Amino acid sequence: MLKFHPGPNPDDWSWGWTEIDYEYVPGNNDAWRRTAEGSCGPNGAPCTIANLGNQSAADFISVNIIGGPLTGGPAPDSQVFYKLSKPYLASANTYRFYFTPGQVDWTADGVNSNKPFMYQISGANNSDIHESLGLKYLTDRKMFIWINCHSGLGYNGSFGGTGVIPRNNTEMVVEKVEFFPLINGRIAPYTTMYSDFKNGAYTVNNNPSSFDAIWLNEDSNKNPIYTRAANASVVPGKGLVMKYTYTP
Repeated sequence: MLKFHPGPNPDDWSWGWTEIDYEYVPGNNDAWRRTAEGSCGPNGAPCTIANLGNQSAADFISVNIIGGPLTGGPAPDSQVFYKLSKPYLASANTYRFYFTPGQVDWTADGVNSNKPFMYQISGANNSDIHESLGLKYLTDRKMFIWINCHSGLGYNGSFGGTGVIPRNNTEMVVEKVEFFPLINGRIAPYTTMYSDFKNGAYTVNNNPSSFDAIWLNEDSNKNPIYTRAANASVVPGKGLVMKYTYTP
């Protein structure tokens, strides 16, 4: 989920950046990245906290919150690389996050007995993997759902990997995206947005809709409500397919 408030330069993404993420960045080799393993959800234990060191980031999924005031850049993020294993990440899986004003929980099917494997609350201690300096800025901010697959562009120090550009073509397939409201802390028995790319079924507020109506829509300020990656297409029977193609 992402929303940015443009500053004096409309392309300045650091101006009011607002984000809740799942990210898979197998090329990252920043040894200082914080990692977690085990039961790291609310009331969970044991939770093993370490640094990436010489481990391959291909075994981890990154979760993070980024937020800041609309008049400046984001607060330092509380990014955590959680260990899942590359075979797990390579197969079809379901990922969820629960967002309330005071807390974000991340879950994945088959991980930590399907309970949240990671959580963050609003706090001032950014050295704690469970406290986020940016969460307090997300309340009442409109965000849209963004799905993408990109190379990191090989910039020095980039999140995708220091000077690393994948040389193998990469494909990511998303079968379904659902958005549920939380009512009194419980998931509502209906969706406000449902997109089954694989089977071509789309609804908004339980009314029939379409891919173009949802994923290419704009609000009154011409901001996308939901968006999709460039070079993405829906393949019937497969899903929303995003490709990165290496060009020497």
